Amino acid sequence: MINKKEIEIKLIEAPLIYEGTLPLRKWKKNFGPKIWLKHKFKHNLACCSCMLACRTDYQIFEGEYKGLKTFTGHHFLPARAALRLGLEKPEQAIKLLDVCNRVGLGYFTTTGILNLLSRYTDYLKRDFSEYLKIMEHILNKTGIGDVLAEGWNVISEKLGINLTEFSEGTGIFKGVDCIQDGRTTSIDPQRFSYITNPRPHHGGTQSIYTLPKMSLQILKDDASHLGINSEEFERIFTETPYYGKFNVARFTKHAEDAMAVHNSLGTCIVSTLFGTDIINIEKLVPLYTALTGIQMTPEKLKRIGERSFTLYKLLNIREGFKTRDICSENWLTPKETPEGKKVLMDYYRERELSRSDIEKLIDDYYNERKWNPENGIPSKAKLKELKLEDFLLM
Repeated sequence: MINKKEIEIKLIEAPLIYEGTLPLRKWKKNFGPKIWLKHKFKHNLACCSCMLACRTDYQIFEGEYKGLKTFTGHHFLPARAALRLGLEKPEQAIKLLDVCNRVGLGYFTTTGILNLLSRYTDYLKRDFSEYLKIMEHILNKTGIGDVLAEGWNVISEKLGINLTEFSEGTGIFKGVDCIQDGRTTSIDPQRFSYITNPRPHHGGTQSIYTLPKMSLQILKDDASHLGINSEEFERIFTETPYYGKFNVARFTKHAEDAMAVHNSLGTCIVSTLFGTDIINIEKLVPLYTALTGIQMTPEKLKRIGERSFTLYKLLNIREGFKTRDICSENWLTPKETPEGKKVLMDYYRERELSRSDIEKLIDDYYNERKWNPENGIPSKAKLKELKLEDFLLM
């Protein structure tokens, strides 16, 4: 049984909020949980079919933007934007969030681009009013905004910036910034999926391992409810010399399949952060059977998730992603922070991971999926097994 108080502490102290630009003690003073409680309005909102209600509402009660109301997830979202842009007031981060919410811009990607532009070009000073001006250019695709609106690869090409040198960023995978930096967190199944997932930015492979340093027994208990068979379970929880106490790559495969189940059914995978007592593949099975009349098992439901994820991969192969997955060079470069040098490490932060270690783990991931290790393309045998042979020519 997971201790609720332990989870609450880990949620507050989790390194998801930390980007290495301020000493952690100063971060807590300027942008910690107590600061954001001052901007809470009335209530949280839930997405459709979610019991968690994690869309936090914020309001600015005084100053230039008095009366502004907007929503986001956990307080670490605007806190991280404030850190990466050197903002002095929480109200400024809330205002930038509101602009993004109103027009449909990704908050992390937009603030990441502003961070890059302010550090590596002369187009932008590190100043709040300047950020607002550039965002207006992005929205209207005027001036430099016409380039910025096209994303990371076009920015790199047009402005002559080598993104692998953007050490202040969170890492670029397949032309997309990832939501969390593997150096200031750890390489768990969620972070490893940034390497393997066709949509690296997406944080949708959450589970209890998203919280730092949960016990191995808790991880095993969590995995036991995912529809994983005994052989798969044994492969996952075999100590791995080039990683640590379990095999993160093999675990990632099953985490991605579980994510596909949640996405297909419209259930919120973020609830799994709070342990297996709330929602998991096993708990979804009787609900699915009751609603559809179709008899289901955890193994069969997860296999459907695997089929969905494989089709997702095939569609991206059709669009040109036909090479072996690679780790962002940013992640393979140590990050200097006020708390010291941050490097890629295993889940328990006991072992530093090298480029060679990551490559071996990618091999394990493909082996678990039965995909071609040379190019990451699903094998013909796997496609036939999943009854996706009609997509062989894709």
